[in-house]
Amino acid sequence: MRKELLWQKLANKLAHRIATGRYPLGSQLPTELMLVETEKVSRNTVRAALQELKARGLIERQAHNGTRVISTGGARNFHQKLSSLRDLDDFGHNYGRRVTDIDFVTADRRLAEAINCAVGATFLRFVNTRTSNDPEDPAVVCTKVFINAAYGEIVTQARQHPETLIITFIEELFHKHCVQVKQSIQAVALPADIAKILGATAGEPALRILRHYLDAKEQVLEISVSYHPGRRYAFNMTLGKNSR
Repeated sequence: MRKELLWQKLANKLAHRIATGRYPLGSQLPTELMLVETEKVSRNTVRAALQELKARGLIERQAHNGTRVISTGGARNFHQKLSSLRDLDDFGHNYGRRVTDIDFVTADRRLAEAINCAVGATFLRFVNTRTSNDPEDPAVVCTKVFINAAYGEIVTQARQHPETLIITFIEELFHKHCVQVKQSIQAVALPADIAKILGATAGEPALRILRHYLDAKEQVLEISVSYHPGRRYAFNMTLGKNSR
């Protein structure tokens, strides 16, 4: 296999940063000298990489005005394929989770309508993000998980084993059994509070996925609502045709 040259490697690295929003549309790229310093490469390497980005139509360069991003080129999406509860668990293990907040909340009318629960219901709420194994990739999702307030024992487990789904702890610690997940997928504008957590732009297109985890009696064990910025995520589903 042909080895990637330094300038090609740098060009791809910068293109990825542009595509994932680290260098947003209309923003200025770091100067040549700044890139030489931060990337530990020669100025000729930087110039060759920038010339490649210009050829791809991602940037424009003007004397005395620096280098400006004029196209994102399309972001690299995270693809999620779901056809079973096992796929949900696999997703949790393949994309690292970071718990950012845990608290108790009581559902007011707005929250009750948003997650389809009773007004006044009290929950233990987890807020977390998930990313790939590449440290330069932005978070693919921010999820708020709502569970019975009596399940406080889960907090320690969730912090110690962030890769594990909350529903797994509910099953193991409280002898519950989830038999189905009902989910609703909706195109929305990314809320400002979620955008701040994800380092995204408030109001940009996003997918909102609401899930209710149910036992055999259709009692709710967990409710989760996830927000995926549109440029960072693709949802794939396989539908089977019943034979008759």
